[in-house]
Amino acid sequence: MQGGGDSCYNCCRPGMRMNQVNSYYFNEIGVKLDSNPDILTGRLLGLEKIEGVRDFLTQPVIRGSYGEYWSLAKLLRRFLWHDRIHAKAMFNMATTIWGEQLANPYYFQERSFSG
Repeated sequence: MQGGGDSCYNCCRPGMRMNQVNSYYFNEIGVKLDSNPDILTGRLLGLEKIEGVRDFLTQPVIRGSYGEYWSLAKLLRRFLWHDRIHAKAMFNMATTIWGEQLANPYYFQERSFSG
């Protein structure tokens, strides 16, 4: 399968650290991260680098690895999608410890790992 399926699997494979995901996604639009100590710092560094690119909001679509096409809008959507998956997984793990008394800040409809 070409496109989203392959690259998403390679990016999010088990064992990949969260801060490595930043490097992968930013690299898809041509932004290299030299330092990526944690997910927040890496995300902020990458966004600062994007802002340093002339006309960064109107950049064309870029063909990234695995033949997948990327834009700034897609990058931001993918970050939200990826973060939501991890937030839901952490919420589900927390409910196994603290049960239903745990607040549901994201308003997930069900307590499961499905997206």
